[in-house]
Amino acid sequence: MDDLGPTLRRARVPAGLSLSGMARRSGYSRSYLGNVETGVRAVTPALIRAYEKVLGSDVNRRTLLLGMASAVAAPAPPAVTAAHPET
Repeated sequence: MDDLGPTLRRARVPAGLSLSGMARRSGYSRSYLGNVETGVRAVTPALIRAYEKVLGSDVNRRTLLLGMASAVAAPAPPAVTAAHPET
C-alpha cells in the first residue's frame, strides 16, 4: 500500500487541480496532502473519501479511488507461521 499517496497525486493532477486547490476544497492542509502524496504520511479512508468528493465526477478516477479505499479498509492477511511438530 506504499503507492497509495502517489496514486492520489495521479488522480489529482490530470484533473488540473493543484495541491493548494485540493487543500482548499478538501479541508486538509497543503502540507499534510503533500506528505501523503509523497508517502511520508499514510493514506486514510477519510482522505480517500475527500479526494473522491473533490474529483468524483470522473468515472475512472472514482473507480481508482474506490479501489484504494477498499485496499486501505481491508484487514491485513493473517501472518503465515511455520508449523512445528509437537514434542
